[in-house]
Amino acid sequence: MNRKYVFLILFLVSMSLNAFAFDIKIASLAPEGSTWMNELRAIDVDLKKATAGQVGLQIYPGGSMGDEQDVLRKIQIGQLHAAGVTGRGLGMILPEIRVMELPFLYRDHTDVTKVRNALSSRFSEGFKKKGFVLLGWAENGFVYIFSQKPMSTEADLKKGKMWLWVGDPLVAKMYEIFGITPVPLTVPDVLTSLQTGLVNAAYAPPLAAAALQWFTSTSYVTNLPLAHATGAIIMSNAAWEKVPATHRGVVLKTFQSHAGKLNDLIQKDNEKALEVLVGSGIKKVSVSPEEASRIRERSLQVWEAMAGHLYSKELLGDVQKVLKP
Repeated sequence: MNRKYVFLILFLVSMSLNAFAFDIKIASLAPEGSTWMNELRAIDVDLKKATAGQVGLQIYPGGSMGDEQDVLRKIQIGQLHAAGVTGRGLGMILPEIRVMELPFLYRDHTDVTKVRNALSSRFSEGFKKKGFVLLGWAENGFVYIFSQKPMSTEADLKKGKMWLWVGDPLVAKMYEIFGITPVPLTVPDVLTSLQTGLVNAAYAPPLAAAALQWFTSTSYVTNLPLAHATGAIIMSNAAWEKVPATHRGVVLKTFQSHAGKLNDLIQKDNEKALEVLVGSGIKKVSVSPEEASRIRERSLQVWEAMAGHLYSKELLGDVQKVLKP
């Protein structure tokens, strides 16, 4: 066969294969070098290996695509395909998922796993109806208050300039019930606001406070975990349909496998991060057993107030049954 035709055939075959290649454009608030971002990089490597380079990730870290509402809007218009999203962002799609983030709902990580396993199928179906594929859970960990002044009582919280993630109805209701005046901001604005004094306290898991550098502008951490922050990796149905059909199974399996590893890592890294932050000069603020009990009791009002709004009373009851000793 004429060599010219051989090269032409090889070129056409190559073009045909490349036509099926698909880079998943995925965004996250997590900064480069964080545990979440390291795992996304690992997913990219494994996807390319498992699909012979036909599927990979094009990653936009550190809020480079904006806050979560910006990211979700960009997914809707096709500018992005997927995102690693916190419970706040997930709730913008499927409000009932916020039942997993109620204050003082869990005693420990075992409780978190129980609820996630019990509700995973329900939420996966819910996202599907809303136009998204749930690729895997990616938790953020237990949330603490990091502040510039010691905060150990409700009175301290009321006097503080507390950050509120703009558009978060669950935390807004909690602030309302506790009599806290919020300062609504997007995540990318928090560090600057701590530095300028616009806010003097923010809530986050220790690993997030470290990764986002919030600890550099705070001096105290209240040693009372308020809630557990969930998260997940989601992808639009429209983008999912663009993934070559022969690779969808391995794509889903790869994300789910890494999500399981990520959740284990996040739990351990949050514990290490808290130790490191305290070792670097952040002071732990103790809450008396009596005060902690009062705060927990008042938090039950948040559970009831959001039932019928974010989630049904039936779903709240189901969660309580799962956690029943």
